[in-house]
Amino acid sequence: MNHLQPRLGKAHRLEPGKPPVVRTMRRGEEEDHAQPVLSLTPQGDKEKEAHGARPQMTAFCRQLGVGLARAARLRHTLPAMLDLARAFSRVRFGETAPRDEPHRDAFQRDQDRITYARPFRRLQAKTQVHPLPHDSHVRNRLVHTLEVASVGRSLGVLAAGRIEHLLEPAGITPQEVGAVVRAACMVHDIGNPTFGHAGEEAIAAALARLIPEHRVNDAPADLAHFDGNAQGFRIVTKIDMHRMDRGLRLTYATLGAMLKYPWGALDERSRRGTKFCVFATEAQAFADVVRHLYGLDDPALAPRHPATWLMEAADDIAYTIADLEDAVDLGIVSAREFVELVGPIAGRRDGSVASLRGQAIGRLIDAAAELFAARIDEILAGEPYRGGALLDDLAALDATLGEAFHAARRTNETRVYGHDRKVGFELAADEIIDTVLDLLFPAALAFAETRDAEKLPRRYRQALAIFGDYRPDPAWPREEILRSAIDATAGMTDPYATFIAARLRGIDVPL
Repeated sequence: MNHLQPRLGKAHRLEPGKPPVVRTMRRGEEEDHAQPVLSLTPQGDKEKEAHGARPQMTAFCRQLGVGLARAARLRHTLPAMLDLARAFSRVRFGETAPRDEPHRDAFQRDQDRITYARPFRRLQAKTQVHPLPHDSHVRNRLVHTLEVASVGRSLGVLAAGRIEHLLEPAGITPQEVGAVVRAACMVHDIGNPTFGHAGEEAIAAALARLIPEHRVNDAPADLAHFDGNAQGFRIVTKIDMHRMDRGLRLTYATLGAMLKYPWGALDERSRRGTKFCVFATEAQAFADVVRHLYGLDDPALAPRHPATWLMEAADDIAYTIADLEDAVDLGIVSAREFVELVGPIAGRRDGSVASLRGQAIGRLIDAAAELFAARIDEILAGEPYRGGALLDDLAALDATLGEAFHAARRTNETRVYGHDRKVGFELAADEIIDTVLDLLFPAALAFAETRDAEKLPRRYRQALAIFGDYRPDPAWPREEILRSAIDATAGMTDPYATFIAARLRGIDVPL
């Protein structure tokens, strides 16, 4: 069925010619969240599983990094295949049944809530690639997010149309898949801190210094780790809109789709404390999402949501081409170089930079939809996610397109992301974030001890005003109060963080 080489073994996929045993839950049918509700096991394979499973279980052990006995137990807790009706649940976080929403569907309402969220608005003054650009055409994080959401909606509808035979029994339309992907794209960077990825590293480095410096011996084990993905999940499930009461109250489908790395900072799949989606403070929320969407009691077994693959591909497509276009506006890459790089992706070399950008994005959307359909058995297998992305297989689909896309990404990495102007601002970002956290973290620590702002030294009492939306409450647990200093720092826009750091150093600069 698939023309690409499968990544998973035969035991994890449906075989052509063998009818599956299916129990698919339609929308409106009562859900039992304690057990997986879909079984897609080819008939006739049960004997094979009983008598020849050890080699397969050994491979499963290696995949999960556990012993054979534990793997055997875990194997029986995993769904044989994801239930699509459940994965695209309309139920809102913390609720038990879908709401009656006659004028907008649940996923459109998610998009509207995100649009009006304050952290979403602040993305307009946060770095995409180039901090504080002088050219207004250069993308900020908000423009990038809107472009990713546009690509994601188109890709979601197109990819879902290619697996409509699987969606229809679950009562899901391609338009609904597109809406979930778009909502996930809208929140995919909502937790990115001031100064982007450089800010992530700076926050983590500052915390690694401040925790021992202030002898915080009872700090949560992951407090010195920071990732914008985990901060985004914290924002939408806890600290924005309804603070400490389910956050934006998005649907479970959107929450599942935004979890690009469905594990915590201390998981062995995390890269040195980066590339994760869950802080310990949101572990319960994560477990709830995993249980609701997949019927799994152990969140460590969480698979990737089908829409996550499309959200990630939309992001990869949008930033690869757009970052090159921004580099043209900033004089880092010439228009001729852009044509040479993007022309092969677009399928032509004539036309303006903007027209080639549009054509290239369109061709990449088509390719990503085809790759999604080709890998759908693996995507729906319900296995814990171990890495990899749709566009990793682009060259296998189209060698010319794959090589051209790789060349564009390589140019971004060697010429754009390491440009002198960008590096200079990122060095300044380290100093700015250090200065801000040097005030806010000990202020939060002191507040966690006194639980009374009036008992704080004047400096810390005044610091609480800088926390803004993330000012801690005396009734909060200690770990939430400490993390509020990180929320406040990460939530600052680039200009505001620069302004605060300058003022703390006695320098008068305009905001």
